[in-house]
Amino acid sequence: MDNPLVYIVILAWNHKETTIECIKSFCDTDYTNFNLLVVDNGSTDSTYQVIVNQFPTIEIIQSEKNLGIAGGYNLGIQEALKNNAEHVLITNNDVIVNSDLVTHLVEALNISPDVGMVMPKIYHYYGDKTRLWCTGGRWRKFPPEVKMMGYNVKDSKKWSYIKEIDFAPSCTLLIRSEVLNKLEGFDENYFFYNDDWDFSVRLRALGYKILFVPNAKVWHKVSISTQKSDRPEYWWMQMGHSSVLFYLKHVNLVSLLVYIAWFILRETLKLKINKISPFLKGARQRFEEMEAKQRV
Repeated sequence: MDNPLVYIVILAWNHKETTIECIKSFCDTDYTNFNLLVVDNGSTDSTYQVIVNQFPTIEIIQSEKNLGIAGGYNLGIQEALKNNAEHVLITNNDVIVNSDLVTHLVEALNISPDVGMVMPKIYHYYGDKTRLWCTGGRWRKFPPEVKMMGYNVKDSKKWSYIKEIDFAPSCTLLIRSEVLNKLEGFDENYFFYNDDWDFSVRLRALGYKILFVPNAKVWHKVSISTQKSDRPEYWWMQMGHSSVLFYLKHVNLVSLLVYIAWFILRETLKLKINKISPFLKGARQRFEEMEAKQRV
């Protein structure tokens, strides 16, 4: 089908002005067959009421608490699938998009039935608008971790071709509904961090491909939720928790231990040792949870 129904799911947590700017950019899309859905992921400001007042025709779901990235996306995905969406576009609220974004992503997803998910070219919103934030991810053997491609570099011809990739960040993604049904959405054991890497691994395990689509463009206000949080140690704790989950689920214990050692060394050399303690706390918490389950 050339013009499938696309549900655009915007995940919002506080930062109402940012969310409004994101909604407006999607309202200007040149794609005609779409529904726009905002998931208010337990915001503690007036995000929900502001959206209802300014966009009375837009569908909005309000969660009583912050479900994390995976849980928040799943809430929107379930609503989209219930309403017969053929593709679901999930996105953070801290992005601005070109009007032809959805059109280019749908065209790329239609290239072949085995293309299960596509991602746009993601630029930094602040500063130089031609500076890339990400064009996908790849696995690095040492130190073992997923590395983002095109990270913090100037856009160039190198990034102007559709390319199959191994990992895609969940900043903005278009996904086939059949893939979401088979995978039952994102793994909600991840609150934040690595949920997208996990989803990418599971998608490829089903035989689907992930494509980077350079003509589809997004400008990302990078990590606005974490950088402006009054609890930064909480986010680093979540990174530790999610790292243990991802490595033991998809890699191995040795690689996990090497990664933890590398993280400690890297942050020490960067003089950011305040990240180390909450990271290790989160990792230890995940190990304890696993041990508790084994005893049951």
